[in-house]
Amino acid sequence: MVTDLEFVNPHAYVYFDVTEESGEVVPWRCELRAATVLRRSGWSEDMFSPGTEIDVLGSPDRRDPQTCYLVTVTFANGVTVERYGQLMPEGLEDGSGGERPARLASGHPNIGGDWARPQRLLGGENALGRGPAQQARNAMGMGASVQLTEIGAGAVADYQWEDNPRFHCMAVNIFDDWTFDQHVNRIVQEEERITLMYGFMDIVRIIHMDMDEHPADVEMTRAGHSIGRWEGDELVVETTGFAPGYLETRDAVMHGSEMHVVERFTYDHEASTLTRSWVTEDPAYFVGSITGEDTVEIADIPFEPYNCSDLTNEQIAETAG
Repeated sequence: MVTDLEFVNPHAYVYFDVTEESGEVVPWRCELRAATVLRRSGWSEDMFSPGTEIDVLGSPDRRDPQTCYLVTVTFANGVTVERYGQLMPEGLEDGSGGERPARLASGHPNIGGDWARPQRLLGGENALGRGPAQQARNAMGMGASVQLTEIGAGAVADYQWEDNPRFHCMAVNIFDDWTFDQHVNRIVQEEERITLMYGFMDIVRIIHMDMDEHPADVEMTRAGHSIGRWEGDELVVETTGFAPGYLETRDAVMHGSEMHVVERFTYDHEASTLTRSWVTEDPAYFVGSITGEDTVEIADIPFEPYNCSDLTNEQIAETAG
């Protein structure tokens, strides 16, 4: 029986009591996906109102014997929902609202609005992290293909999985966080600036369209300092001023404060997609350049702030204490 629900990011948790054969009532909790992506999939807090009877199938937590990673949940009416189950019909209204003109009055492509990567649909063993689709996703780390310099190798020599900034409610980088877990992002497009608001970890980037050079005294941040220009219908963004951080957390690749990034955004009005390609260099930390590309679509629900509340690490700290 459900006793409580924490509908938060990066992981929601449902709390419930389990009556064992001995008659003893044992409190449990199971980890769900982030609240914002659950809402995007049609899940709601009302599904887990206190007193609701549920039957849970999950993968046990290695640290806490009364915690699990939820795989499926079955309700009293017999309906079973998988971890990545979609509970709302496709084709919802554009999260940015209404018909989209292809261009603004300035003639530039209209890239403003709410954007998100298509939702990932996993079931069965994939939801447990053991199936082919999940294994393929876990193998996407760039670290194996990056040649680190002596400085770059030394920076990650003592890396532990727990060092991942995401485990501490911190953004990782401007690349992965744009599409991570398919959160909804927002772009506010103005003549002199374009603002990118990330739906994951609340990164906010200001692309200065009225600057030709970066200030000499720019503040070092995880988002860096961005200046942009239009080359035809392509938005070109150059970013420097990064605080040292991670390019890759699976294989541990770091960058320093001298990293330089060039991104190119291309809008396809007919497909309602926004594609970004990027190249980054940091000769002090790795050899050559690292490239990538991603595509987001018009979002099916509006953007909302992430407001990270890491209950997983709080629970670990309480257990250790």
